[in-house]
Amino acid sequence: MLRELSSETEGAAPSILLLEPDPDRTVFARRMLTAGHHGTAPTIRVADSVGALKDLAGDGPHSAIVVDLEGGADGRLELLEQARSVAGSLPVIALVASTSENPRGTRAVETLGDGSTVSFDSPAGPDFAADALATDAVALGADDVLEKTTPLAPRLWKAIGAACRRNSEVVRLRRRVQDLELFTRTAAHDIQGPLRTMNLVVEMLLQGDDGRLRKDQLECLLALRNQVHKLDVLSDGLFQLATLGRESLRMRPVPVDDVVSEVAELVGSEANQCLQYGPMPTVLADRTLLVSLLHNVIDNGLRYVRGHAPQVRVSACREGDFVRVDVSDSGIGIPEHLHESVFLPFVRGASVSASPGNGLGLAMCRRITELHGGEIWVRESSGQGTTISFTLPLG
Repeated sequence: MLRELSSETEGAAPSILLLEPDPDRTVFARRMLTAGHHGTAPTIRVADSVGALKDLAGDGPHSAIVVDLEGGADGRLELLEQARSVAGSLPVIALVASTSENPRGTRAVETLGDGSTVSFDSPAGPDFAADALATDAVALGADDVLEKTTPLAPRLWKAIGAACRRNSEVVRLRRRVQDLELFTRTAAHDIQGPLRTMNLVVEMLLQGDDGRLRKDQLECLLALRNQVHKLDVLSDGLFQLATLGRESLRMRPVPVDDVVSEVAELVGSEANQCLQYGPMPTVLADRTLLVSLLHNVIDNGLRYVRGHAPQVRVSACREGDFVRVDVSDSGIGIPEHLHESVFLPFVRGASVSASPGNGLGLAMCRRITELHGGEIWVRESSGQGTTISFTLPLG
């Protein structure tokens, strides 16, 4: 059922969608959302269910969706989450009860990134309920959270304007990322043909050599074959990185130690002897991507070692609803200033620049963990070696 509370001015009036199951609140909501508004008063269109909101959202244009969180916090937060799921690029604004009647500290003013300011009571007492509710609202997708103090309308429209600018920038950046991914996929795919031709010609020259090639010519051909192979590996890595996440993840419970055992077979018997692991928890993951993730991290630990046999230890522990996996090695380590950037494509430390690799492995690892809702980072290591940690959902 839809209920429309029209403002005094129709026509070009801006429109706000209010998700409000309680009909007794709608009159008060209309008064709060329009009082103090300068110019043409907005039209408040009220949906008493998420289904009704979905119908209204497609009957735009609208300026924002508003959800009142006062009273019944748990149920109201669920409404907010559902509103976010149908909002698309439409801003979602959450309203919370005013804390001005129970001041908890001094009034503070913070300048936002877009130049606007927001004022708030700095917490000085034990009552953080409103703050916690606002934090939960943002985590569930609210573009802004406003206290229900008058006049609300000017602050509401300021928040809507800021949210629209943010959303427009997000859309622009997403399109930019999509363009870059398309270019990367296309370039990585198209370069494969010329590389195969180059490799075929080099192999024909090497196999047909009956001693007529000079030593320097032979060395040039061997060097060329090596570079063609590097380009082939690089283009394949770029293609994999650009296509990660384009297909739906096949999420299922996967024992981490089973995947480590599979990776141990991939790295070879000699390297396998340097790998230590034991029973570990089960995670909810795409098994194929988890194999790729652990293979990349373990292979790094086995590869970048100097002066002694490599040692890699894999362990895992539960942290709330996630499992943290630690891969520790005895290698040359990662400089502290690279702990963040090492997960970017093509970033490699100076100490490993002469070692095999294309600089895409850890970038792929970060992409895989993000697709699973996890994180990956470099942990501080005492002495020599590196520990790469990442989190995945508990299975």
